[in-house]
Amino acid sequence: MDSMGYLGIFVALIGLVGALWAGLAHRRARALVEAAERWLNAPGRIIASEVQRRGGSSGRNQYYVPLVRYSYAVHGREREGSRLRFGFLSARSPAGAEAMLARYPAGAEVKVRYDPDNPDQSVLEPGKTGANLLIAAIFCFFLFLAGAAIVVMAVRGVFSADVSGHWHVHFEAGGVTYEGNLDAVRGAGPLVLAYATPQGPRRAREDCTLTRNRQHVLVRCSNAQMTDGEGNYVADNFDLAFQGASRLTGSVTSEGQPSGTATFTR
Repeated sequence: MDSMGYLGIFVALIGLVGALWAGLAHRRARALVEAAERWLNAPGRIIASEVQRRGGSSGRNQYYVPLVRYSYAVHGREREGSRLRFGFLSARSPAGAEAMLARYPAGAEVKVRYDPDNPDQSVLEPGKTGANLLIAAIFCFFLFLAGAAIVVMAVRGVFSADVSGHWHVHFEAGGVTYEGNLDAVRGAGPLVLAYATPQGPRRAREDCTLTRNRQHVLVRCSNAQMTDGEGNYVADNFDLAFQGASRLTGSVTSEGQPSGTATFTR
């Protein structure tokens, strides 16, 4: 697998982790909304209300968060809260965040919903959740799918036309089985073969070049010579289909010899 494949794995992992985190956080927020239906009300007062810019100095990365702080009393004890809604709230513009705080200027009297089992847990708008977590979960899920698609395409060799490397070659022609290894650097290299004849085992060597056009790979060989045993060896030509980064399949032909089937693996 090439570098794009590893990039795809990284993107898929980021997307998966982000989708799980945001999805679980949104689920917890929805559970709090349901639980808050049974919470109690207490009178309160807004202490502070402001919009805070976050995300760095770049305008493209900036977002705005509505922040509120309020006080309320439960069982005669003064408490403070800062939750406007359940979930994460933000806006792309100051105006959007200010709209969320329009009802809560400093000094305004408000109704606070609090958990009777844990009075320090409170909220001003119990029936609402921020949509940001759900949006983030959906975005991260599609990011995961994009990463997975990159990995699949990388395994299939979509991003690289280079078929260099070490290949184990197996082909059959004229009732004879040939086994060998091709070591290609920048699309060229020697193919060393072993096969058996009625006169005994034979070994041959030939120089090959590999070219790829999308899913079609041609291997052209020349300078064939015997390295073990008597006789002559005729150079081979392979017409192969790219089945993935580790497999090529197709046919083999050589002058004056019957054609056969061939498989390259690594």
